[in-house]
Amino acid sequence: MGTRPAFTLDVGQNKYLQAAVDEMHAILTVNAQHLDGFEPTVAEVILVDSSGSMGMPSTKIAAARRASIAAIDTLRDGALFAIVAGTHEARMVYPARPRLAVATREGRAAAKTAVRQLTDHGGTAMSTWLSLAREIFTTQPAAIRHVILLTDGQNQSESRAQLDAELDACEGLFYCDARGIGDGWASNELLRIVAKLRGTADAAREDSDLVADFQEMTRAAMRKVVPDLRVRFQLLPGADIRFVKQVFPVEADLTEYLERTGDRTAEFVTGPWGEESREYHVCFTIDPTGRESGRDLRLARVDLEVDGDGAGAPEVEVPGRGTPILIHWTDDPVRSSRIHPKVGHYTEHVELREAVNAGCQAYESGDLNEAEQAWGRAVRLATELNNTKNLERLSHLVHIVDAVRGEVRLKEVIERRDLMGVALSSRFSTLSHDPHTPRPHPKPDERPVAKGRRCPNPDCGRVALAGDRRCEACGSELEDQ
Repeated sequence: MGTRPAFTLDVGQNKYLQAAVDEMHAILTVNAQHLDGFEPTVAEVILVDSSGSMGMPSTKIAAARRASIAAIDTLRDGALFAIVAGTHEARMVYPARPRLAVATREGRAAAKTAVRQLTDHGGTAMSTWLSLAREIFTTQPAAIRHVILLTDGQNQSESRAQLDAELDACEGLFYCDARGIGDGWASNELLRIVAKLRGTADAAREDSDLVADFQEMTRAAMRKVVPDLRVRFQLLPGADIRFVKQVFPVEADLTEYLERTGDRTAEFVTGPWGEESREYHVCFTIDPTGRESGRDLRLARVDLEVDGDGAGAPEVEVPGRGTPILIHWTDDPVRSSRIHPKVGHYTEHVELREAVNAGCQAYESGDLNEAEQAWGRAVRLATELNNTKNLERLSHLVHIVDAVRGEVRLKEVIERRDLMGVALSSRFSTLSHDPHTPRPHPKPDERPVAKGRRCPNPDCGRVALAGDRRCEACGSELEDQ
């Protein structure tokens, strides 16, 4: 494809299944390439919680002002933008009417002056914030439409149904990254919003962290080029999809957003893209009864389709022929027992998230010993996965004695905001390793060889490294040390 903008698609799977098994797992790796340098029309709307609780303490509303100003300064020249104050209702901060302003020197200066006047009062009704953002976006076309939503509290001024109805109305119009500040927000609400609107949810550990976070979210929005990408499956008769999840860069269950477009076809949309990689875990089901064994069958074909051309977005190539997902029933127990390294990688990420959440639940119930053990498992898994974001968040809950072994001690004082933040960060993952590309050798003093411990796969036999749970070469599960 040369240097033209393009998407590529690769499949990671072990196609071999035991004769009676009816479930196939595959990791789809989608890469967007050669998109740097394109600048389609981009629109940014910042929704700033200005409810009364943002003034308790006043550092929160002050941090929100500074972060919003930093985001305004990060907008590229000519970008469209608006600032909204959110309470039990939504009101325009800049511009004065529900429309998009242009990021010029004069426009930025006027917007920053308006942001400095933000005050805290009232309740919290996030559907009104999102509704106003939706109205603003409809006033002018843009290829990329992004919302930053900041809140310090729970959505107490309206019903769950009101928020859900507005999320339905917003889906597909813009994507949204949500951030919590303080310790009064609800993680389940932020996750509901970003799951529907294809964004990320995270928390500022310190109020001062918000500036850098707003800058990075704005930079990321400025780098987006493709408005949307559709992933389509054409299934073998009798096959179905049990679940589909985004697993990198952030875990998100997309199963309920899978659209059935025919008896044997299904598809989902991914949101806007810059030059980046994402990975998706798809679980297929098919009844093996009466199926031929001993040869490859095409379980599904995967196609990519670019959505939403226009407003300066470039034409982007996609693979011309569908990418196959294969299935091969076999009586060979060695072939069928192998776990593909990419599937194993994200299975460990699920274990990491579960360990983090188990520790939080144990700590809140007063079982400190179980909390320490669970967070120790999480530290070990995060170390194996090189998940530095989660290790950093866990370090505020435990003293890490030996990261490789997962030996930890509970911190003497644990703040509620750290418990809430680690629950969100546990959904951030690391990109899986390409099994065909050798990994750099670890330093001997950091990852020693585990003597006498080899991969049980007779076709492999690789010597294991300390701390490994699966073979790096073939993905087979290793015996405990």
